[in-house]
Amino acid sequence: MTHPSVTLHALFGHNQIKEIGLRVLRSLRAWQLWALPARVRRFILGVHLGVGAGVAIVLCHYAQTTGRDWAQAGAVVGAALVHVWLSGRAERHRRALSADRSTPHVDVSGLWNFGAALALPPALALGVLAVVRTAKWRCTPTPPHQALFSTAAIAAAQLGAIAVLQTADHSLRSGSEPTVSHEIASALVLMLAAGVYGVIEAVLVGGVIALAKHTSLFSSAALGGRETNIIAVLTLAGGVVAGIAMCSPTGLLAPGLTLALAFAGDRQLARQRDLEVTAGIDDLTQLSRRNYWMTQAVDRLMRTATDGGSVGVVVIDLDYFKTINDTAGHPMGDAVLSSVASALREETRPGDVLGRPGGDEFTVLADNVDETELARCAERLRAAIASVEVVGDGMVVRGADLPAPERQDVLRVSASIGVAHSRTLRTAVCLGRGQRRRAQEAIQELIATADKQAIVSKTTGRNRVTTASELGS
Repeated sequence: MTHPSVTLHALFGHNQIKEIGLRVLRSLRAWQLWALPARVRRFILGVHLGVGAGVAIVLCHYAQTTGRDWAQAGAVVGAALVHVWLSGRAERHRRALSADRSTPHVDVSGLWNFGAALALPPALALGVLAVVRTAKWRCTPTPPHQALFSTAAIAAAQLGAIAVLQTADHSLRSGSEPTVSHEIASALVLMLAAGVYGVIEAVLVGGVIALAKHTSLFSSAALGGRETNIIAVLTLAGGVVAGIAMCSPTGLLAPGLTLALAFAGDRQLARQRDLEVTAGIDDLTQLSRRNYWMTQAVDRLMRTATDGGSVGVVVIDLDYFKTINDTAGHPMGDAVLSSVASALREETRPGDVLGRPGGDEFTVLADNVDETELARCAERLRAAIASVEVVGDGMVVRGADLPAPERQDVLRVSASIGVAHSRTLRTAVCLGRGQRRRAQEAIQELIATADKQAIVSKTTGRNRVTTASELGS
């Protein structure tokens, strides 16, 4: 028998093998994993080692399969791959939302993993997991160490469920004669397996988040909020239904039905989220309305607070806007608001949260900036608004920093701006119970303070920026 190393040398040669090895090492060294705190790295590596040992035990003791098992596994993999492809947009949107809210992301394709653990031999169930997770990573890429840890956490959950099912000799897998008591016991075992699966995954994923962010395992940052946990429970319930269906005599048809239901659920989630976002966007300026801006701002503050950062709020109140409306008409006023919104977008970062609470007022939330940077940002916004020029029917609205008009039908526009920074106010958001409520109170405090500074700017000459630190707030 030819030794594998001889075959490799024959195919690539010694130097090529060495170069491939060096490339792999360089790639591994570039992983963000090594920049994480030591305790996080130890936790991640410990999970990988434990899961590796569990997988080895399963492959050694539960490797027996039949032709029908392989056909069933193929049907599950095919349906799961189609689901991953069809749900890509919704999944990327939910992943981005989870990042904004600093909560764990629930992978809805997980319903295939639990269903496979219930209906397939353990070795094939783990194989389905590997294929589905690889396809998921190709469709919605994440850093390699994150993708591997998520896969390891799901594998650990799957191993836990398999252990419960194997130990209890679940009736769906044993083929024993059903009785009422047996059916009740089977249902209880199934619920236990689902519970073990969900708890293991939540503890592992939440544990690494808690370690990385110095927060409690039971905080919303680690275990997620109400919406996240509802999606997790529904995903697990879908896996239970899929597994039971696959255990039936017509089980080869079950993946198709599961795919249809999963895709319909994904579409509904995406449609609901799109409606929520659309309802929160101002039609005229395409900026966030008051309530939607507050939700975004609270999410951003919670994420920034867990990372030890700070946020700042800028309140912008247009000058002379009532005169523009009364003199040039509301269409011209709308054009001015739209132009100001465009100017604000050009002068802010992609991650800044812009909003129009109403009337001629705008708000901006910026994270990870100090007081000086926030004041400079506010000054750039002031200058951008003071450089706006809007031409309408027989009227012109020109920014206050532009040259003085020679015509009498030219109106001026500028902004009085107030700034408040979380570090200036010594605003702190405590993690744990009531975190979101405290974050909302902190944002309201920042808005109230910035609004006071905007009033100072208005009463001391307009077209200027006033910060909380200037007035000793």
